[in-house]
Amino acid sequence: MLRLDVDGDDFPADPNRNYAIPPDNPFVGLAGRDEIWAYGLRNPFRSSFDRATGDLYIGDVGQSNREEIDYQGAAGSGGDNYGWKLREGTLQTPPGTNCAGGAPPPGNVEPIYEYSHGGGASQGNSVTGGYVYRGPETAIQGRYFFADFVNERIWSIAAATGANFTDWTTAFVPDAGTIDQIVSFGEDGFANLYIVDLGGEVFRVEGPVGFVPCPDLVLENDAILGIEIFEHCRNILLGPDLMVAAGGELRLGVGNRVVMRGGTTIAGELVVEIDESLQQTPP
Repeated sequence: MLRLDVDGDDFPADPNRNYAIPPDNPFVGLAGRDEIWAYGLRNPFRSSFDRATGDLYIGDVGQSNREEIDYQGAAGSGGDNYGWKLREGTLQTPPGTNCAGGAPPPGNVEPIYEYSHGGGASQGNSVTGGYVYRGPETAIQGRYFFADFVNERIWSIAAATGANFTDWTTAFVPDAGTIDQIVSFGEDGFANLYIVDLGGEVFRVEGPVGFVPCPDLVLENDAILGIEIFEHCRNILLGPDLMVAAGGELRLGVGNRVVMRGGTTIAGELVVEIDESLQQTPP
């Protein structure tokens, strides 16, 4: 990773180097290129700064086993080594990958979050780095959002620490189109968060988004004609295309939340009872 001063020119005789070297770059006057800020990254795909703190987040695509989120605080002085090629995330790079894996190098900086390759809800094969959310939705303030391009999942972790991993894939339901093959995230001047997919669709995250993902119960593409009872669920997701018909009754016993997606029609009766024994603190 390079750090350049694009407002200066330390190489006026070289038409291909129209920039200056920040004097506090970590390798100025030492062995190595003066432009280098950090190293040991394999294939960074989307880096961003937290607009509130200046902290740096890097989504680094792995090779055989791990995808990772790397972090550097705003007060960092650079020169960080994130471990590649010796390390893939917190693992020794496996043999057979044309890389000589080994023990962590001196000063190795491990990722704040990593996940394994696969098709599970917390797995994937190609990370897409995102942003720390600083927009108007208080429920997700201070969470770093990222995704996996191959497995088409959207996740978040707590800023700086990497704690409180949360899967938002089923909670982010667009008004139109489908979110798939996520290639980038973006922000606007109001700190709204945008999701961009390979098909050219751009989605803006809007509230309410207080629903805790991974619902215990999903009711969709169905018609409730009589009385149906569902109890002992922490979170319930209704729709799309769910109808409680006239004369029908849907009774729900829930600990945290019921969220209705587009296409849900309540012509009959919807009864929601709170079960305090199932309540949990949202992430």
